Amino acid sequence: YHWMGSMCRKSYVCNWPHTKLNCPNLLKEGKPNEARVRYSPENKTRHESLVGVWNDYYKEYLDAPFPRLLIRFEDLLFHPEYVISKACECVGGQRRTNKIENVRGNAKGGQPAHEGANDFMGAITRYGDYKKRAEGFS
Repeated sequence: YHWMGSMCRKSYVCNWPHTKLNCPNLLKEGKPNEARVRYSPENKTRHESLVGVWNDYYKEYLDAPFPRLLIRFEDLLFHPEYVISKACECVGGQRRTNKIENVRGNAKGGQPAHEGANDFMGAITRYGDYKKRAEGFS
């Protein structure tokens, strides 16, 4: 849900019919509202809806012919020591240090495209409260 809320605030290269008052606007007349992504002039994709953008993107990882490790952001945010240790163990490595240092400011560096992004405490507050999962959706 949070990803769609983020897309409502800043859609980047994804386009679909919506307004600030009607977002994420997944349906149009009871049918999925098509979304398009323009990665470059030569690389454009069409998706059934905004949910389809997410599903199609991550399906490529799930169907990849090579080994991969998927880690949820929330797990890394709330259980960093455990997740990092297990990830290292999974790939046959080990942690170099037991010290984990969280970035306190906006990790995206205040770039204009990421204006309003959460800092560490904002992420904890937002992703740690199940009541905020659909906050801001119409």
